[in-house]
Amino acid sequence: MKIHQLAAALQVLREATAEGIPRGAAAVLLSLMASCCALLVNLSERLRTFEDPRIAACHGALIEDLSRYTQREQLHTMIRLESTAAHLLDDVELTALRQWRAAPAEQLDLARAPQLISGRAHYQNTVDFASSWLGLNYHEAATRLANAHLVIARRHADGREIPARHSELAQLFMQAAEVEPKRVIAAARALEKFEPADTAHDGLPLPASAAAPDGALLESHVAAALRDPNRTVSEKRVCALINDYRDKHRECEPTPTGMFFRGKRGTAERWEILADGEQAEMMHSLSNQADNPRTEAGKAARAGSGGKPGPDPFTSDQPAPEWSGIDAESINEGGLSAGAQQNQNFVDPALFVDAGLAGDGDVSPAQRRLNALLAALNRKTTDQGKTIAPQVAIHLRADQLSDLKDPEHLIGTTATGAKLDAATTGKLICQGELYRVVFGPDGQPLDLGRSQRFFSDAIKKAAFARDRGCIVPGCTAPPEMIEYHHDDWWSRGGPTSIRNASCLCRRHHLAIHAGLLTLVKINGLAHILLPKHVDPSQTPARSQLFADA
Repeated sequence: MKIHQLAAALQVLREATAEGIPRGAAAVLLSLMASCCALLVNLSERLRTFEDPRIAACHGALIEDLSRYTQREQLHTMIRLESTAAHLLDDVELTALRQWRAAPAEQLDLARAPQLISGRAHYQNTVDFASSWLGLNYHEAATRLANAHLVIARRHADGREIPARHSELAQLFMQAAEVEPKRVIAAARALEKFEPADTAHDGLPLPASAAAPDGALLESHVAAALRDPNRTVSEKRVCALINDYRDKHRECEPTPTGMFFRGKRGTAERWEILADGEQAEMMHSLSNQADNPRTEAGKAARAGSGGKPGPDPFTSDQPAPEWSGIDAESINEGGLSAGAQQNQNFVDPALFVDAGLAGDGDVSPAQRRLNALLAALNRKTTDQGKTIAPQVAIHLRADQLSDLKDPEHLIGTTATGAKLDAATTGKLICQGELYRVVFGPDGQPLDLGRSQRFFSDAIKKAAFARDRGCIVPGCTAPPEMIEYHHDDWWSRGGPTSIRNASCLCRRHHLAIHAGLLTLVKINGLAHILLPKHVDPSQTPARSQLFADA
């Protein structure tokens, strides 16, 4: 086909796709879009070979238009992933999608209705699915969804879409091709800080309320400034509007903890925490303990807002439930609180509830950590009371302790991978508790034997010294969130020993019991088989993140 014939064919295709297309042709459209993307790559690579500056200028303009369109479509796709509950697709559908992505020229079978998982889903929510399927950082995926709620649509608890709070900015984002989408999003995020917490998910969507001195909405002035064709003037006007409003309302500015700040905050008046390695590790430990409702800090963090942690199926002070068959009756019989059954982080609150998360929805992470810190500061050390203390584990080699006359070699590594200098390591050795773990040739501790149903502290220390964190590849859970799993389940006759113990984070521990992940043993060490839609080759693997650190 000659280049002119290709241009004519593309024009016909453009006119055809502008008209109504039946829903049954969606599979053809996906393959067609994949072909157009490949065609676009080839055309762009060819245009880069020309030396004509006019071609370079036109090529750059086309790529910039495509970039702005892509920025808008990224948020639209996040809304569609959320509204269609894509994170509930079952294994068969996910495997088919993975195969189509490897060969997009083949048409996807869309004749039947999509199959949604009936049990515990692989992905907790839209952000979790998007970060995995699109290859995004989790925080990037969360930011995209939050931005989509700002400039496209909010969502009600029953799934209905509600118009965005800043309607003028939303319209500007959708229609004004001359305005860069990133600027509209940045303005919407800045204005959102001046508004009360939105309750759209509860059925009470709040409109924008920040007003300019003339009585009009601040949003209207910002939208007008964004439309200014002069980019420099536009940015200055937007910054001036936002800064003026902030300075005017800063005298009584509410903070997340409910306190108020009066006066301007200059650089010299900011609070900064300047901590060395030891202090940073202690604060990091306390923060992570506050996130785990099974720790003393986690319980204290939730007590301030009325949240009561539910029963813990993995601790030693109560029997553990049978996980071989998960259903609504067995979970409800476990005595979960109503707050736990309403946790929004799971697919079906009536069926799949994490008992330890009871009350988390009532306390934000920032407030939770502040409560834990205040509890640690307020509680007195008495015989009757137990303090909330940070835990800092330091890994050393035996030869580093053989000659303490040369402290320069005494350099430790914390459980999170942070390096400590010789002075800090020596200080912690003097103040802390030392324990010994002996490893065999394959990395298994040999001097810890069997115990009762629940793992002893010695076995936990040995297992953590071996695994250094959750063994699921890619997991970055901190040490304070680690739980200890019977590789051969206790309910199926497995022993309680170091050879039968593995470190798992809370989420992946439940995923193992729910059958979403498979654990296999290789040379005595536990490895993980990821689902087929994630790893089609089904290669056993272990996380090397903390081990490499």
